[in-house]
Amino acid sequence: MVNPKSFGRDREGLWKPYDHLPQKERYKVAASYLQHLAACQTLTAMRNRGWDLHDLHKRIGAPGNLHTLRRKLYGEAPASFDDILDWMFAVGDVTVFPALQDLERALPPTP
Repeated sequence: MVNPKSFGRDREGLWKPYDHLPQKERYKVAASYLQHLAACQTLTAMRNRGWDLHDLHKRIGAPGNLHTLRRKLYGEAPASFDDILDWMFAVGDVTVFPALQDLERALPPTP
């Protein structure tokens, strides 16, 4: 990002040009952008509920520590697919995946 402090905070934050990057690096940009959008939605949902990072960490029940969660939400460390799913299920409002426009579609149908 142009301003790294915008990561997870400003959904409309500007990104540095990446057209000149090799395809492998562009994939990293795409992953970073997805993480950024998920973090923005997660942090917004947390604020709307009056939660802090401790509350999110407790709801996720993840074995990682609070410092690692904070670093992932603010773009200081990469988040995994599992991390983003944890955020999605913890707050119920993360819909950055194209196929997951609502939480019900995140799980397969059952008979």
